[in-house]
Formats: sequence, structure tokens, C-alpha cells
Amino acid sequence: MSVDSYLSNLGSSLVVRDSEKQSIDRSVDTLISRANAYFGGFDGCLVFGSYTRGTILPRKADDHSDVDIMMVFDDDDDYRPQAYINRIKKFAEGKYWSSIVHQDRPSVVLDMQHIRIEMTPGKNYGVEGWYYIPRDASAWQLTKPNSFNSDLVKCNGSNGYKVKPVIRLMKHWNVSKNCRALPSFELESTLVNALMYKHLSCSSYTDYVLASFEAIRWKTNASRVERAISKVKNAIASEAAGFPYSALSEIEDVFPGV
Repeated sequence: MSVDSYLSNLGSSLVVRDSEKQSIDRSVDTLISRANAYFGGFDGCLVFGSYTRGTILPRKADDHSDVDIMMVFDDDDDYRPQAYINRIKKFAEGKYWSSIVHQDRPSVVLDMQHIRIEMTPGKNYGVEGWYYIPRDASAWQLTKPNSFNSDLVKCNGSNGYKVKPVIRLMKHWNVSKNCRALPSFELESTLVNALMYKHLSCSSYTDYVLASFEAIRWKTNASRVERAISKVKNAIASEAAGFPYSALSEIEDVFPGV
């Protein structure tokens, strides 16, 4: 197997398969139904994040993979985010008493056996697609949570549909080799910005992986990035010299199989 084939196959395998997706979807639908029945002054739930983009890693690759849900409140009370966080936590503890519920930053995490659901309070801004979400426990900030999705779709399409698999590969490296040091969304947004026009200079998965590491070089642990770049280049050189097993050993050290 060539280095490029290994990366292509691994990137394709790092997806949530149908059976896992069906289980997650059932849990999300149940949570939304329960939230709609439980809360007053409530405008429903908005699923966003990597699960909607197809860049979430399966549990076999990342046991911290989560689905992001915004719990949108439509009341006019000028409460701080923590007040809504407390309401969400009370809801989760009452409806999911057998699961682990805890606050993580300005969100509430529901940790079930097959998936983590991260619930973030939001408030309607009044313009379609825009919401207030917590900047921290005491202040709000304005965001358009699903606007990034269209940028990813554009980037992926213009680059021969290699960007989504490469993002999953890089997230896998971030989990397995970088101690999760780079926040998931920052990693994705950095790569989309860096790779948008890389079809002009990149063609293989190794090209895109090297470009991705260059894009995050100064955003995370530089020595880990340098080591990964060196390993990928060694794999390319070994393959060119007719040593395919050495090449695969080098690339597997950067992106281990799952």
C-alpha cells in the first residue's frame, strides 16, 4: 500500500458509520423532544458543529467526540449565561439521572455511553441564523454558528473532496499525538482558511497533510508539528527509494490506524 493510499483509506475510515450515526440521531431527537416539553420560554434546539459538517471523529478514534446542541431561549430576561446553564444542568440531571452530567466551560456536558452531547445556552438575536451564546459564564457574544459549514463545503469541493478527510486525519493526529492541544474548531477553521486554494499546488493526500501541518505550525506545540512533518517527508522519501514498508512505518507513526 502506498503512503497516499494509506492516508486516503484512513481518512475515509474516520467517519461515523450508519449504525453509530443512527444511535446518535435517536439520542439527539429524544433530547430535543424532552427539552421542548420541559422548558418554558424556549425556542427549540439547534444542532451545530462538527457533527453537522461530517468532520466529527467516531468514538473508536476519539472518546471525547461530542455533538453540539444550542438550547435556544426566547425570553427577554437579561439573565447572565450562568442562569441558563443552571437550568440546562437541572434539566439534564432530571431527565438523564443515569448518565454523567457536568458543566464544562459555559456549557453542560451529557456523557452517555455512546456519545457526549454538549449543550450550550443561546438566545435569539432577531436576525435569521444569528444568536447570542456565552462568551463566558457572565457575558454573551454574537455568533452565526452554522456559517462556517458553507466555507467548508466550498473548500472541500474545490480541492477534490480531500479536505474533509484531511481534517479528520489532522483531528486524529491532534487527539493521538498532540494531547488535544489544539481546540477542534480552531483546527478546522485554520485548515479551511489555509487549504481553500491549495488545489493550485497540492494534489496528493501527502501534499495536503504537509500543507495542514504548516498551517498549524505556530498554533500548537511546534516540536510535535516539526516531528510530524519530518516523519511525513521521511515516508515520501522512503517510498521514492523503493522501501514501502519503511514508508508505511513512518506514516503510521504520525497517523496510527484505528
